Amino acid sequence: MLYKENWDESKQRFNALWENEVIDRCCVAVKAPKKGAGSLWNWNAGSARPSSHEALLQYYTDPERVLERHIAEFENTYYAGEALPVLYPSWGDSGFALYFNCCYRYYGNTTWFFPTIANWEKDALVFDENSAILAAHQRFVQFLAKQAEGKFLLSSPDYFGNTDALINLRGAENTLMDMMDEPQRFKLCLKLIGNAVKTVSGSFYDTIIPYCDGGSAIAWYNTWAKGRHGLVQCDFSAMISPGMFEELILPDLEETCNLLDCAVYHLDGQEQLRHLDKILSVKKLKMIQWTNVAGKPSVLNYIQVFQKIQKAGKGLLLFADMKESEKLLSALSPKGLFINAGWASSQEEADEFIKMAAKQAGK
Repeated sequence: MLYKENWDESKQRFNALWENEVIDRCCVAVKAPKKGAGSLWNWNAGSARPSSHEALLQYYTDPERVLERHIAEFENTYYAGEALPVLYPSWGDSGFALYFNCCYRYYGNTTWFFPTIANWEKDALVFDENSAILAAHQRFVQFLAKQAEGKFLLSSPDYFGNTDALINLRGAENTLMDMMDEPQRFKLCLKLIGNAVKTVSGSFYDTIIPYCDGGSAIAWYNTWAKGRHGLVQCDFSAMISPGMFEELILPDLEETCNLLDCAVYHLDGQEQLRHLDKILSVKKLKMIQWTNVAGKPSVLNYIQVFQKIQKAGKGLLLFADMKESEKLLSALSPKGLFINAGWASSQEEADEFIKMAAKQAGK
């Protein structure tokens, strides 16, 4: 791979990761600016976003502009360990709600969605298979997939948070009321969304996989796996009881994981811990990714949770700085473990971190 010199070696480690095994060390990723790259923010994708929605729309959806700034990033980044050059087709969290005629607007580095289903007597949940946005997204991915071959990886879009997509369309308060007052309608909505996602995601994977070494990636996880690899989530579960999760969310989660060869659950902080046992019960789920949300204690405070996840036979993906990572490596099994340490200040610092991880695996 043009921008990843040790790709064949890292690919073997990723293959072992998904089998909950380890070759010589766990998967670890850290990036650094290449020597002579200058200030990261001079070329990083987040350096110069326009201000208006219309300009931001072009910034995020014009494939040539997206490619240009990511190539600048790839050329100036040192990818140590399992760090990957990945381009992410991102249209917002559970952005496939756009294919149901959801209203949206770009603001800086975020996408805001505005509910369009206020009253079930007047408004319908309808998948628009002829959506102009969907057609544009398909052209976007087709163009970038061909550009990626042999150079970088193209991430799968974020298509597997059906409840969160429904909230984009219906609103959080209305969705909560539906769950309590009309649970059968809620289940039907998830089924309709899930059926559309099955069709749409399948077409995108069919486009991406032939150009990404027979697999697919998740950009912000920095992961790659053979076949169809995707994240699943229900951030909304922080607002509901374990009983409601088991009845209303778990069946949809299981069906979603069945669409994927390698599914990773995005556990969005300690508020979701009350659902962890049910999440771990999903057979097709390969891994749990822990997010340490803002304002909460260090990731080191949850080592017992991580050990529980590993004991259940699931892989574990953690984001931690390099100091935290060293302590995590000493406390956790390297089997099925992936630690993303973010950025180092230099190539030398990144290499030292990888050496440390290898020594920890040998203990």
